[in-house]
Amino acid sequence: MSIKSKGVNHDGVLYIGSSERIMERMGGLIKALSAAVNRQGYKDKRSHGVGYKYSHPEINKRFTYDNLWVEIIQVPSKKDSLDLETEMLDEYEYKYGEAPPFNEGRTKKR
Repeated sequence: MSIKSKGVNHDGVLYIGSSERIMERMGGLIKALSAAVNRQGYKDKRSHGVGYKYSHPEINKRFTYDNLWVEIIQVPSKKDSLDLETEMLDEYEYKYGEAPPFNEGRTKKR
């Protein structure tokens, strides 16, 4: 659960993203989150940007590693992927008044 400007995000959504290389990105995400949890610090900026944000002690205490989960939605093309990501981010922002915590600085409509 996270508190947003227009309500409480009971689903605990921290990040919405897309990738053509999902296995590589997921490997980088797991590596970055694991390093953050094990206090090894976030060293490899190529692995996944979420690792840096998750390394903050208050964040990984509130959203424990054992309770994190990922939903993967497969779509036919890169365009469909980007369209779905934009749609999901827009819906989240409409509902909560801001982007998910780890999507800070996202640019509207690609």
